[in-house]
This record gives sequence, C-alpha cells and structure tokens, in this order.
Amino acid sequence: MVNVNQTKPTLLVLLNDLYSVIKDSFCDMIGVCKSSGELADLLTRAGKNLTSMEIVLMDWSATCVSLTL
Repeated sequence: MVNVNQTKPTLLVLLNDLYSVIKDSFCDMIGVCKSSGELADLLTRAGKNLTSMEIVLMDWSATCVSLTL
C-alpha cells in the first residue's frame, strides 16, 4: 500500500476484491482500459447538459469493472 497523502491513507484494492469494500467508502484501483465507449450527451432532470463515457477496466486478477465517467 502506498501512502500519497499523509492525512488520507490510500487503500489499494484489486478489482476482484471490490465486494469487500464498505459501501460509500473510497478506494484506489490500478488497471488498464480494456475498452471504452462513445461520448454520450445527457440531459438531467434539472435541464443541465452532461457528457458521459463508459470504460471497462481490467487488472492482473483478470477481473473487469465497468465505469461511467
């Protein structure tokens, strides 16, 4: 585990161990981008325009996780 910020320790988690992370807590992951989707324009209920993209990360445990940015 690497401690980058002395006031907030870093919790480095393998993708296949994400189930053990407490809900609504923060952790760090290291992986490679296996695939990425196209940019998508979204309109919120409040009328604000947002842009999103879905990516798939994979680490050395061969586990993939889909993320929306």
